[in-house]
Parts: sequence; structure tokens; C-alpha cells
Amino acid sequence: METGLHPKRLRKLLSSAGMLPPNADELADGNCLFDAQKALSLAQAAAAATLSVRDAGNYLNAPRVQRDMLYRSGLLLPRIKATDHGAADLFAPEDLDAFLARLLDGAAPVPAAEDGLVDIPTAAKVACCGSVEVVRAVLDGRLARKARLTSERGYMALLVDVEEVRALVRGADPAGFSAEALGARLQTRPHVIRKLIVTGHLKSETVINPVNRCPMTVVPTAAAERFETEFVTLFAIARRQGRHHMAVKKDLEATGVKPAMDSEKVGATFYRRAQIEHLSKKLTRRSTEENRNCR
Repeated sequence: METGLHPKRLRKLLSSAGMLPPNADELADGNCLFDAQKALSLAQAAAAATLSVRDAGNYLNAPRVQRDMLYRSGLLLPRIKATDHGAADLFAPEDLDAFLARLLDGAAPVPAAEDGLVDIPTAAKVACCGSVEVVRAVLDGRLARKARLTSERGYMALLVDVEEVRALVRGADPAGFSAEALGARLQTRPHVIRKLIVTGHLKSETVINPVNRCPMTVVPTAAAERFETEFVTLFAIARRQGRHHMAVKKDLEATGVKPAMDSEKVGATFYRRAQIEHLSKKLTRRSTEENRNCR
């Protein structure tokens, strides 16, 4: 009667706060005693907490997905926490106001979104991260550029620099080569690198892409360097000699040098670098001797 709360609601709140005796479930409301002084602050909090989770989202102007994200991550803390005891969590308007004040602190009002400024959900989507990360970055003061859209209110009024967010949430670069990067280094195409991985000629491992956070396949640096030391492509040999690759291939076949692996399976022609270097030295010595004999 004094708190104005329904007996069932009051019982759940007192139970969640651990203020009821162990046998409270067996006692009628009139026989269920608790410390009145300790319960005073709980009653005051219950009087101030008038908003459900759904109402809190409307109060903040946070769409459902954003509201649930803020709630589950603990960025929005209910004044009354009672879900573990069958009651609903309740929020106090003044707590939500304090959250918005922190979120919008220092945000200059603008009539329209300026270049590069977007709302939190859009920034999270473009930067391939969660809205939680964007909100935490704002609350921690790690974003220098932000604004407040005057035509909006609350949560959706905040604008942040998407490139600043992207740079902040980018992960560390993987210790290895993607198919594209290694293909450029070995002077071949990315699909050849992928076939070399499938056929077991190149060791690979799965890592997290630093930009989109999806799994990606890379060739460890040591494996790439070992392969580059051992093998060379026909095109690389031809480019170094300044000749057409078919002419080079014909000469190699004439000298008995065969490809190191099945070109049909890997999509390119690779030779063992040691064989090519040995043949090159042999041809150089022969050319030198012929020139000496001519003199």
C-alpha cells in the first residue's frame, strides 16, 4: 500500500534483491516480512523506473535492433534488474537521458549529414563492425569527428565519420599473402595460387580478414618465400630474358628441362629455379667459350 506497487510485482522485486526469507514462496503476502529500511531504496528505484525495454527504445529513438543491441551489451542498464526472477527489467528516464548526454556530448548540430558523416547503424554496416563497437568508441571519446542532426532526436541524431570508424575497428593485417598478393609477387594469376594450394604445393591457413572480419585463406610468409625460392614461372623466365614464353619453353624442352608440376592441374607452367639457374650458367659458359674460340 505504501509503495503503490502490485503485491506480485513487489514480491518479484524483493526476491530479485535477495530481501525475502528462504521460505518466502510458502508464505502469504501478509506473512512475508522483510527489512523496511533496506527496501526503501528499492521502492524509490521502482517508482523512478517506469519504462520497459520497448519503451526505453522509443524514448531513445533507437530502432528495435539497435535497442536490443544496447540492452544485451550492457550499454543500457536497467534501474530495476529483475528478469532472473520472472519480472521485467525497468528503466528510469533520467538514466536514459544521461546515456544520451554522454553519446551526444560535443556533437555539433547540423541541418543535414555532411560528407562522410552517417548515423551509427550505417557506420557499423559500412565499416563491417557491430554498432556496439561504434557506440563504445563514442562513449570512450575515441572518435574526434561527430555531429548531431537537428531533424532527428536521440540515438538516431548522432552522426559519426565512417572512415574514422573504419580505421578504428580495422584488425591487424594477417601474417601471410592472399591469393592476389602472392600472385602479383610470383608473376602469375590468383586462381593459379588457389590451385597450388588445393594441389598441396602451397601451405595455407585460415585467418580473419582485417576489414570485413570474414574467414580468408592466406599463404604464410615462410611458405611463400620457400616456394618462390624453389620454383619460377615460365612467364617470369621469358620476361627476364626478353623473349616470347613459347620460344623459351621450346628451348627448355630441347635441353631436357621439364616443368616441375602438372601445368594442367595448377593452371600455369612452373620450373625448378635451381634447374633454370644451372642451365643459364651452363649456357653462359658455352657462349663465353665460343666467343673465345672465335677470337
